[in-house]
Amino acid sequence: MFPFRHGDAYSGATLVRPALERLRDLAFANGVDRLYVHSPDRLARKYAYQVLLIDEMYRCGVEVIFLNRELGQSPEDDLLLQVQGMVAEYERAKIMERSRRGKRHAAKSGSVNVLSCAPYGYKYVSKADGGGQAHNEIGYRTSSSSSTNI
Repeated sequence: MFPFRHGDAYSGATLVRPALERLRDLAFANGVDRLYVHSPDRLARKYAYQVLLIDEMYRCGVEVIFLNRELGQSPEDDLLLQVQGMVAEYERAKIMERSRRGKRHAAKSGSVNVLSCAPYGYKYVSKADGGGQAHNEIGYRTSSSSSTNI
C-alpha cells in the first residue's frame, strides 16, 4: 500500500507535486494495482491533468477508483467526469479571482497584508488596537519570546 495522501500543501493545479511524482514512478514500475481517490478534483484541479493522470495510470495497469462515484461504466459516467473536471477548474479560477480582487481592495484601502508579518523595525497594530484600521508602525517589534527596541 502506497501512503499517498493529499496534504503536501501543493496545489492540485500543477502536476509537479512530490507525492504525485512518487506515485507515478511507482505505477510505472508496476508497483500499484489500484488507486483510490476521493473525487476527480482531488487528483487534479485541471480537467486536462485529470485525463492525463487517469490515462497514464490505466496504461500502467493501475485501476483508478473514485470513492464518490464509479468511473467509466457508461458514456454518462465519462461525461460526468468531464463536467466535474471543468467545474473544479472553474471553481479554482473563481477563487483566485476573488482573492486577487480582495487583496487589491485591501491594498487600495491601505490595509496591511494579513499573510505577512511586520517588516523588521516595525510592529503590527491589529484592527482592534488601531481603531478599526490595521497597520504597521515604527517602533518596537514584538515576538513571542521578547521585544527589541529599534
